[in-house]
Amino acid sequence: MKKNVKNFQSVVLKKLVKNEKKIQQLKLKTNELIREQEATYDDICLLKATINDIKRDINQFEENGIVVNADPLIINKNLVYIEQWTSNELDLPTLSSPCYSHMLLFIESLRSYR
Repeated sequence: MKKNVKNFQSVVLKKLVKNEKKIQQLKLKTNELIREQEATYDDICLLKATINDIKRDINQFEENGIVVNADPLIINKNLVYIEQWTSNELDLPTLSSPCYSHMLLFIESLRSYR
């Protein structure tokens, strides 16, 4: 599980770094064009396309978040053992935890339906 979390964090970080690089390049190019005052039509079109790409990426992230495809957890039924208890086996005074007390009440209520 820890490996999957690290992989997920790595993917998210790569996407963020990629967009940060795009934004930084856009800033540099814009500053250069302002300084030179020689922006061509192609330069402006390129800047607009880059801005639209970044907007699209941000909108997709805001709308969809990050999509994670995860397979369901499959537990081998041979690895699970549910023991049948009898009321003689339950020692109520030794079960001090509220969790166990609630569990015992639940078990007793199930027995009453039989």
